Amino acid sequence: MQKIDVIIGGRSELIQAAALRKASSGQEDIPDLRMIHTGEGMDPEFTPLLLEELSFRADEHLGIEGVSGARLFAEVLVAYTDYLLLEKPDAVMLLGNSDSATACALAAARKGVEVIRIDAGNRHFDPKNSEEQNDGILDKLAHVLITSNSESVINLMREGFDSEQIVELGNLRSDAVFHNLGHAEDSYALENHDLTMGAYILVYAGFAGGKTPPATIISFFQLLESLSQQVKVHMIIPPDTLQILEEYAELDLESRTGFTIVSGHGYHDMLKLLKNAAIVLTDSQSIQEETMILGVPCLTLGNTTNRPVTLAKGTNLLVGYEVSAIQSAIDSILEGNIREAFPMDTWDGKVAPRIIEYLSKRD
Repeated sequence: MQKIDVIIGGRSELIQAAALRKASSGQEDIPDLRMIHTGEGMDPEFTPLLLEELSFRADEHLGIEGVSGARLFAEVLVAYTDYLLLEKPDAVMLLGNSDSATACALAAARKGVEVIRIDAGNRHFDPKNSEEQNDGILDKLAHVLITSNSESVINLMREGFDSEQIVELGNLRSDAVFHNLGHAEDSYALENHDLTMGAYILVYAGFAGGKTPPATIISFFQLLESLSQQVKVHMIIPPDTLQILEEYAELDLESRTGFTIVSGHGYHDMLKLLKNAAIVLTDSQSIQEETMILGVPCLTLGNTTNRPVTLAKGTNLLVGYEVSAIQSAIDSILEGNIREAFPMDTWDGKVAPRIIEYLSKRD
């Protein structure tokens, strides 16, 4: 039986790992998937809630918490290299493009361990983007490239990857969405924040970890303040970004009538909020995909996205950071001009079983 380490670095990868665990539970004659959480993205308030909601527990913890950037990369690289000396797997599976995934891929490659990449081939086409850099490194280190859509396959073929390395199995995030929608219906997220179904704008903004120019961030907040006079705005700012923004004297980060600001939600609350929003404004790649799966209008902040399929076939529109462009796009949607998503056969909530079947049949 193959032993495959599944690396978890951050909320999105944790959610996908839970979908894999659910699909493999109780099955025989399949690879042994060892779930390894590096510690990246651990949040004392929301991670325990997330684990409870998903009924998930990692098999191993590397214990790298409270650090980011180059230090996180270095500490994960050392910790996972040490782990490989004791528990060498047959392969390592990466679920996303986190710094943890990249560090573990490098550690595995140096130890001669096969690397399996989920969600391969996504591209921003912006070499300065950190996610683009990680995606490129991960794909180059991978022996098996599992993609979520045909556009990613084309990207990899254009870059010269061997077609025998590439297999399109679908978007693992769809499994998580479909598995948890029933639980999300029982959420009181709308009532708790005085929101009405279909009558609020949901905003999730990480601002590239605070790297977005301050003037851009301030003008964006001014836009949200203005919008909140006509439609309620519920904004989520991740804790690390919130800590940075608290240094901006020009920003009022306190919740007030029509404009609430929080640092996070559990997964069930988040799905409830996404499903029932009139519009979602975000710079999160995972939320772009979730809105496409749910058929909710999504406006992506910034000038690039490494989820271009959500533009071509989903409900997503790239709007930059210019206030006038964002306002115009919001007005258009509120007037009823909503883009419809095209059905994606492989975004069907059955991706995890296909991945496990593929892994089981490999030589």
